[in-house]
Amino acid sequence: MRNIKLQEFKNNPLRLWKEIGWMAILALGGLVLVTLFLWVFFPVDGTKLTTDQKQYEQINAIEVKNASPYYLRFLEAVKENEGWLCMGTSESGNLDGKNYYHFLNADPEIEAKFSVFYGAGRFAHVYVPYMLHDPEAWKDQKMLVFVNPTYYRNGLHIPSSFYDSRYISQEIFDEVYDQLESQGSYDGLFQSTFAEASMIKQLKRGIGKFLDEEIRALYYKNFNENYKRQNSPYTEFSEVDFEKMVCKDSLEEMRALIDTSFGISHDFRKLYPERVPHYFLGDDNSYRHRTLNEFIKTCKLVGAKPTFIIGPFNQTLLENYADASAPYYTLFEELRNLFEKANVPFIDLSAQSLNPYFFNDMQHQSQYGGYLTYKAIKKYINEK
Repeated sequence: MRNIKLQEFKNNPLRLWKEIGWMAILALGGLVLVTLFLWVFFPVDGTKLTTDQKQYEQINAIEVKNASPYYLRFLEAVKENEGWLCMGTSESGNLDGKNYYHFLNADPEIEAKFSVFYGAGRFAHVYVPYMLHDPEAWKDQKMLVFVNPTYYRNGLHIPSSFYDSRYISQEIFDEVYDQLESQGSYDGLFQSTFAEASMIKQLKRGIGKFLDEEIRALYYKNFNENYKRQNSPYTEFSEVDFEKMVCKDSLEEMRALIDTSFGISHDFRKLYPERVPHYFLGDDNSYRHRTLNEFIKTCKLVGAKPTFIIGPFNQTLLENYADASAPYYTLFEELRNLFEKANVPFIDLSAQSLNPYFFNDMQHQSQYGGYLTYKAIKKYINEK
């Protein structure tokens, strides 16, 4: 019987191809039906991946860059616990557990917890693609966004592919390229780092995302167990004695670390006994202002709730070498006008530029600077 069937196909090869075609169509149809079944009856919620909404202080930056389920859960937990997300550059580093968010988290008078994203060059605009990619994760997110004036200095006042590619994934960018272009956020902001995403590339990314979220959804379904893995991407909040952190002796110890003649730490001064590095502003503030405006525009689009912090500059150090403070005060006025025009709240720390204890070096705040920032944020929250 089998030989007769083979002989028929040999005599009529067109019939063989027709049968193969019908089998392929049936297989494809079955795949579509299975996919639709999974999509309808087993939907994947990309943000609420676990009922355990424990808030954490930090998450590994690679999880944010990849927009992983761990990152989405991190953001969701901040909202679920009515917390705040602090977003800064290198001034928002750890400082041995004595930066502004450490004081805020330790203060028993403040109920909310403060999680943090920070890193050198992690300026606000790097989150624009991620807000467009997962708008629900950012909706109603309360944020404290630190604007360090050092990013307006000569050399950092222009686009930086080095920093942007560190924090933005090409894959995530490709998926939101159309949205970035349609809202005018591509040209002049990302084009120097990321090439236009072709239609074929976007289609490929879209299919891959669909398959990952729907057909291979088991990974997400097992999230409750997976996120408890031994190598957790999360950092817990520290357990500290707040009274000891802010007692008179502790504050004096923080101030004693600073060489007030230069407004830097004694350790940093030892590294540069002859001439301490210092920076002047660039000649054009338009690019950095544009990044802030695009970030604000995207926040409003997705419903995020930013409060900006205008950081100071190290005037004590700069005046040892040149009378170059005036451009910084012009910048501060421009930032105030930008935020007022956009109708977004801000905390103004520019007056701390005159405080010789605020900085460790030419651009990073000291532990005492972290304490002063905490005091300003607490005052703002209490007055809201």
